[in-house]
Amino acid sequence: MGRSMRTTRIYLVEDEALIVMEISDRLTQLGYEICGTAARGEQALEEISQRRPDLVLMDICLAGRLNGIETAARLRRLLNVPIIFLSAFSDTKLVEEAVGAGAFGYLVKPIEIRELHATIQAAFYKHRLECALQEANADLEQAVLKRTVELSRSEAQLRNLFDGTSDLIQSVALDGRLHFVNRAWRETLGYSADEVTELTIFDIIHPPCRDQYRDLVRRIIAGKNPELIEISFQAKDGRVIVADGRVSLRMEDGRPVAAQGLFRNITEHKRMETSLQALNSRLDFLLSSAPVTIYTCKPTAPYAATFVSANLTGVLGYTVEEFLSTPGFWA
Repeated sequence: MGRSMRTTRIYLVEDEALIVMEISDRLTQLGYEICGTAARGEQALEEISQRRPDLVLMDICLAGRLNGIETAARLRRLLNVPIIFLSAFSDTKLVEEAVGAGAFGYLVKPIEIRELHATIQAAFYKHRLECALQEANADLEQAVLKRTVELSRSEAQLRNLFDGTSDLIQSVALDGRLHFVNRAWRETLGYSADEVTELTIFDIIHPPCRDQYRDLVRRIIAGKNPELIEISFQAKDGRVIVADGRVSLRMEDGRPVAAQGLFRNITEHKRMETSLQALNSRLDFLLSSAPVTIYTCKPTAPYAATFVSANLTGVLGYTVEEFLSTPGFWA
């Protein structure tokens, strides 16, 4: 919103009475209201805080304990008010100090009325921009804070979801560093959350499977996502954990950044499968070497065999096919 010159209030800090009169007269000619004057910085700080002017004209060299730059620095901590410095010198060092104190303008005495008016208008424009920027930054900070809270909540929900499953979940950087593993992964392999941060995927892949993993990542990057895979991990205590699952590629800005895996621990299943295969082999050996024929048949007519051991021919002289396909044999 634009400012009306007739309502704009200016406070003048100057310790030379003649200059105070001269500047006040010129401000009045330009339509500004002089809401107060002070010769010392200490007095200016007290009165400006009470009178709340729209702008302050501050002489750099003031009598008293505080000079103009020190007074301005303290004032800026109290109020968001534009300050224009006045000086009898155009020394570069003074200008730099004034800018560091938050100056919105710098005028060298004696002050021309046109230069005074232009500098005040420029100071108001710069102050409006600064206020708008501060407001925009505050809005941005609030938006970032809100988004951060939302992301943290979503991350916590995802973590709870991942930690609530018995599947082993991992996210691995392309150089092998572990980005994320879930609770089931840590408990199965025997590592703490702190220990995981020091591991790479090659620390926990069973050595015979490391080349398999490297080839898997190369194929995924090439766009050849495999279906179900089986791979072995090595736990902290040396146990081999057999798992099956799927691995996919995580992309950011069109670039691959991580291989994400979801695995199921099938170690016990594989052990039972191996035991069953051994048992079946043993049973087949016993059946084939025993001097008897073992068979099963339906308990009701028409009677027919449903199973017969492989040594049938040697014992009874019939082939297995004849024995199974001849219903009259059982009449």
